[in-house]
Amino acid sequence: MTLGPGPRALQSATARAISLSRSVARPVRSCSSAPRCSRARSPHAALAAPILMTASLVFSSVAAAQRPIVAEGALDLVLPTGARAVALGQAAMALDGTTESVWWNPSALAGMRGTTAAIHHSQSLGGKADAISVVANSRLLGSFGVSASLRDFGATTGADDSGTEGGTILPRSLIYAATYAAALDRLSVGLSYKLVQWRVDCTGPCAGETGILSSTSALDAGAQLSLDPVLPVKIGASVRNVGLRVQVNDEQQADPLPSRLQAGLEWRVSALNTLAAGTELRLTADMVSDMRRIDPSPRLGAEVAWQRRIHFRGGYASRDGGFGGPSLGVGYDTGNLAIDFARLFDEVSSATGAEPTYLSVRYRF
Repeated sequence: MTLGPGPRALQSATARAISLSRSVARPVRSCSSAPRCSRARSPHAALAAPILMTASLVFSSVAAAQRPIVAEGALDLVLPTGARAVALGQAAMALDGTTESVWWNPSALAGMRGTTAAIHHSQSLGGKADAISVVANSRLLGSFGVSASLRDFGATTGADDSGTEGGTILPRSLIYAATYAAALDRLSVGLSYKLVQWRVDCTGPCAGETGILSSTSALDAGAQLSLDPVLPVKIGASVRNVGLRVQVNDEQQADPLPSRLQAGLEWRVSALNTLAAGTELRLTADMVSDMRRIDPSPRLGAEVAWQRRIHFRGGYASRDGGFGGPSLGVGYDTGNLAIDFARLFDEVSSATGAEPTYLSVRYRF
């Protein structure tokens, strides 16, 4: 399978992607043993989305920098969540806390007030995903959050050798997260526990193994430090997806999780407010690296806000770090209701017609 005509690097990356995607692919293959799901086109169609998503990540690193490939499982864990972070080039380590901080730097939740509920929707090469979060803050105890994310890799219809259609195969991944964050003066710390599951469901006549086919656990930890009043700067860092290997069949076939180390800063530029009252400019810059192979790549973002209601955002995430490229976004915030939209301009996604778009809706009670 290839992504169409192109250089050898793309052909090689795609072949490697099929191997790397086994943390999702193997569960889907299990349906191939069922009499009515045995036709080759069934598992290949079900796997198209995760394979292409992985190919995008791998091809970016091969073509852009010729960096060595490190086999990892569960690459859907590194796909971005939240329109605000995506619009800012995924430079999210030092951002003020919102519900999407659960997926980036859990320490940012310490700065939230009241109770906030949100839904984050996205569609990309990795399929369609929806994440919901509820975060409650106590000035005495800190912030507590619960979240869940469902990624749908796309349904396909199985068929037997005679061409008779069988059940509908539904490969999906689910992430459940529990987060705690607290602040001490200018320092905030946070921790998230994530339960990750991959499952294949089948509606109709489909006899093979279905339900939860593989699961693992992971931890995220982060910190933020404000340098006010010395400097209008906040710094932040997090480690994400630290946990057990993804094992589907046996230990020899287990792959490590895509653990990442990311650190950066946010700089609030006051000069713009003197030129246009009520206007704020924030610049963000992060570096992200695989924890097993220290090889950092940059992420940059900028946000202009007027009256803290209307937000214009832009950024760039290096493709060396995974699912990246230039990005743009807008946001509207009433104080209680906030709506953010972002568009990521990824070359491979555009070539395959899967335009990465993100929508976030938050409400503070």
